Amino acid sequence: MWHRNRLSSAFHPAYRRLLAPARRSALLAHALFGIHRLPRRDVLLWDWVTLALRRALRDLSLEDAAFLDLGCGYAAVLSFLAHQRGCRAITAADVNADCVASAGEFLRANGVPAAVKLSDMASGLGGKRFDVIAFNSPYIPHEWGWEQGLDRAVPPDARPTTAGWSGGPDGMRGIERFLRGMPPHLAAGGFMLLGFNRFYVEEAGVADLVDSLGLVVTGALRPRPFRATVLTIRARDGGIDA
Repeated sequence: MWHRNRLSSAFHPAYRRLLAPARRSALLAHALFGIHRLPRRDVLLWDWVTLALRRALRDLSLEDAAFLDLGCGYAAVLSFLAHQRGCRAITAADVNADCVASAGEFLRANGVPAAVKLSDMASGLGGKRFDVIAFNSPYIPHEWGWEQGLDRAVPPDARPTTAGWSGGPDGMRGIERFLRGMPPHLAAGGFMLLGFNRFYVEEAGVADLVDSLGLVVTGALRPRPFRATVLTIRARDGGIDA
């Protein structure tokens, strides 16, 4: 995989430093997403997968859908976009309590009516079902990420929690937990949007896992020039029984 390339690993810290100001920029957040008010803390607002998920949401009919933004982060950008697309009920959830607090402030400041939950996958959702579940998965292999110093890319009070970027030994842990745990929380005819980056994770491995779990990929979005990927995933019979 690309991240294992010695040249890529050497270049990555400089690449992150160059991109970070853009990912924190209020002007760019407004241009890309229409956001007016940012979180009060200085955080990274998006990555290439966020942009791919934005495009996926733009191409969908979401009027009156119940939407779950799983792993919403400090700025629940996908929840904001779902509101723009007409979703009737929006839930933003994250395993990190600081992210939940920040996301709640962000959504209220931007006029987005949403339930904001502390939840490890579906643990805090109370059995609720959704028409669309979107997940920008943690996909960076843990050891490589620590070698790259990615713990320094989040606020100091969140550093003990690496869930924001760590995908386990091979980058697949969060993806596997999502694919195993979230299908029962789809409404009848619902689907999942799984975002990851092929710089770190091989799409073929994700596709094999999807198939082994009795799910099916019904769409794939791979915007160029970066390696962000969004897979649309459903139950093999086309929906989950209500």
